[in-house]
Formats: sequence, structure tokens, C-alpha cells
Amino acid sequence: MKSLGRQKKDIDKARDRLFGWAMGTPEGANGIPRTVSELATEVVKHSGRTSSEVQAALAREPFATATRILAMLIWLTGGDKAGQRGTPLARYTKERARRESSTGRRWLQQLAESDFELREVVDVTSDSSLRLGASPEAGVAVTVHEPRLANHYSLGLILYARVLPMPAGAVLADGLLILDPHIVAALPPHARASDVFAAWATNALVAEGHLFAGARQPPHQPPDFRTAPGVATEPTGSRPSSGGTDVPPSDRTAGTRQSSPEAPLDAEAREKLLARVRKLFAMAQETEASPHEAEIALRRCQSLMAKFGIAEKDLETSEFGRQSAHAGKRVPMHIQFLSIAVAKLHGVLFVSGGPDGAHFRGYDIDVRVARLTLDYLSESVERALTARRRTGEFPPGRMASYDYRLAFAKEVSGRVTTIVSERETEERASSSTGTALTVRKLEIVRRECGQDLRTTTVRARGAIDDAAAGAGREDGSRVSLDPQVGSGRARPLLGRD
Repeated sequence: MKSLGRQKKDIDKARDRLFGWAMGTPEGANGIPRTVSELATEVVKHSGRTSSEVQAALAREPFATATRILAMLIWLTGGDKAGQRGTPLARYTKERARRESSTGRRWLQQLAESDFELREVVDVTSDSSLRLGASPEAGVAVTVHEPRLANHYSLGLILYARVLPMPAGAVLADGLLILDPHIVAALPPHARASDVFAAWATNALVAEGHLFAGARQPPHQPPDFRTAPGVATEPTGSRPSSGGTDVPPSDRTAGTRQSSPEAPLDAEAREKLLARVRKLFAMAQETEASPHEAEIALRRCQSLMAKFGIAEKDLETSEFGRQSAHAGKRVPMHIQFLSIAVAKLHGVLFVSGGPDGAHFRGYDIDVRVARLTLDYLSESVERALTARRRTGEFPPGRMASYDYRLAFAKEVSGRVTTIVSERETEERASSSTGTALTVRKLEIVRRECGQDLRTTTVRARGAIDDAAAGAGREDGSRVSLDPQVGSGRARPLLGRD
């Protein structure tokens, strides 16, 4: 049986080829935008707003990317019913599946045979897997390997996705949505994909001030996730909810932002609210989570801070930690450049030396993600360099490899600088105080974790082999950063290397 790591690589390759084919065919060029338009029409019906208002709101990021990816998955699979004949996915599988690995063929088969399901996240395992409760239709709980979402902030949320059984562990198909329980409670029985999307989009767009609240229908009886077979039940209040039920009802249905704080809350209600804001604050920086939800979490956090008079000092916690950035005593120059870029991307500090060796410092959740991102980029460098060497055209020698790796890292660093600058500009524009939330967070991190540090500048020699450096810059410009960012930048449909 293949390992989870090997399975993921094979699935990524199969996904990239499938999505590339979908976007490159005349059918997809027409069918996917048409499906996007159909989803927008459902949002119009659900929200009670005009088509032009909804179209303008859905054109914003991250909603535009989330809509497009879900629309592509719906178009490929033919909608809500599994195993339909004559779908674009069925044609692709018949014509091209023989080129895939056995894992890739299995993934295509499971994608075709799966249905969208609503499942609650009931547990997170130590191996980056999620335990999903039973859906009303399936009747059994399931464990899926999903590092992007495997954090305690996901507990209590409802995933709308396709669960794909695979030999080394089930996975989730792309195009998933993450919903608060109160959104699910308003869905009709046997909701279609378009119904779920309309409820999700309307709630998020209203909460972010992109749409005014329209007339809403009384909620339907919610599916009973807690008592479905195979779902572990627990006493009320045994853990804080991360699905939004601890936020005052006025926040969930508000149609406009309020410029002045709400009336003071009692101590218990305020502590629950602060816990919710801290979770949103961390989720906004959690790059292994859905990039769409990370951006929404950031804006929701800012909205709640302004609405209830929460200051940045209220977000301070003792949840700081450290993660090793490199095991050896001497940190390669390209790893130093990548580590500095990763630290900037995730709002942590990179410490290049000292008794603890090279490591990241900051909020515990951030430094863990920073280490994962650095591993991802480090592996990308070596994988790309190996591919270059296989062509037989790459210059020989260690110096050429050094120049390639360094140019790759510098290119990534430049891209990160641009991304962070754009992110901070967007945050300032949407903040009532005109200050970027991530900037305020970094100030806290520096104050709490950097008192014993001094700032130094990393310099490297210029390239000796221009051909190798040029190849490094080219590959560094193509490596996917968007799945690691969680910003408003559009996630490319082929965004995994």
C-alpha cells in the first residue's frame, strides 16, 4: 500500500491534469462560466438581492475563486448525483485515465461515484486527519486525511464536500465549503449543491458587508448531526464551539457594519466572544486551512473587533511556541532566504542561530504552519532542481546547483513581499482603524517573543552561473504560494506543484 505522502502526490498530479483539461476545452470554457452564473442565480433567490448586486459581490475575492472552483467540480461531475453517464469527468476518464497512475485512476473513479455530503468535524487526530460524523444519508462516521483543515479550529464546523475513499486513507475533493451550524440549520431537507452554496455565500457576503440582508425564510428543521449513528455525542458546553453558535445572534444576521461598539456584554458572554475572535484571528493566519475561509475569517475578526470594542491587547494569549527551521548547525543560504520569506508570510520570527538553532517563534499555530510551509518550499526546490537535471541541459557542478537554489529562494522571497504588502493594504482598507490586523499581531509577537533578539541582514554572493540562476528564478516564479497564503489573491486552478 502506498504511503499517504505518495498518494497525495499522485492525486495532485491527477487533479492538475483534470483541471487543466477542464479549463482548456471549449466545453469547459462555456460550461464552467454557465455553472457560475447558475450558482449566482441561486444566491439572488436566497438573498433577495438584485442580480447586479450579487454578481458584483461574488466578483470579490475570495468568493470569486471559491465560486469558480465549486462550479468546475459541479460541471465535471454533472451536479449532485453520483455516477451519471456522459459527464465531462466520465469522458475524461474514458479518454485519458490510462495515462494516470493506479492512485490517479482510483481518485477519478471515486470522484465520479461520490456525492456531496454535509458532515460535522467531530475530532482531529495526531496524524493530520479529521474525524467526520455521519451524514444523514451515509449513516457512518469516517476519517479523512486532510492536513489543510486538521486543526482544532475546525471542530464543530460542518463540511460540505465529497469524501473519496482511497487505499492509504480517504481524502476530500476540491470545491468544499465550510459552514457554521446555524447556516446548515436553515437549509431545506436534501439540499442541492446550489442550495448549500447560496446559503454559504449569502451568509458570508452579508457578514462581510458586501450585501445588505434581504428577507429570509424561516429556517427548516436542521439535520441531526449529534444523534446520527456513529457520531460521538458530548455534554453541552464540554468544549467551546468553533462553529459560530457562541456569537450573539445579532452578529450572524447583521446586514451592515456598525461603527460603534455594542452594549457591554456580561463577563461570560464577553469571554466566549473573545474566544471566538481569537479563533478567527488564528484561522485567518492558518494557511493549511481553506484559503477562502481564511480570508473570510480575517474580515469577520476585524468586524467583530470593531462591533464589540475589542482591542488588540484583548487578543494576547500565552499560546506562543517555537518550531525548528533546520536540523543542522549550518543553515544553507537558500534555506535562510526561504525561512525569512516564510516568517514574513505567517507573521512569525525567524531566528537564524543561538543555542536553540534555527527556528521560528510566534503564536504556536503560526509557527507550526510556518514549518510546514518551509518544508513544502524546500521540497519544491529539490524536486524542481531534480527535474531540471533530468533534461540533461542543466549546467553541471555544485556551484550551478547553489546558484539555482539561491535564485529560486530569492524569487519566492520577492513574491512573498508583494503578497504581504497587498494583504496589508487590503486589511487597512477594510479596517475601521486603518491598521492591518496582521501588522498588529506581529507587533505582539515581537514584543512577547523577540526581546532577546537582534536584527541582522542576510547577504549572499551574486550568481556565477547565469543559466542556473535563470532556471531557478523561472521555477521560483511558478511554485504555488496561494494555497499557503489565505489571502484575497485568486487561487490558481492548477495551484499545486
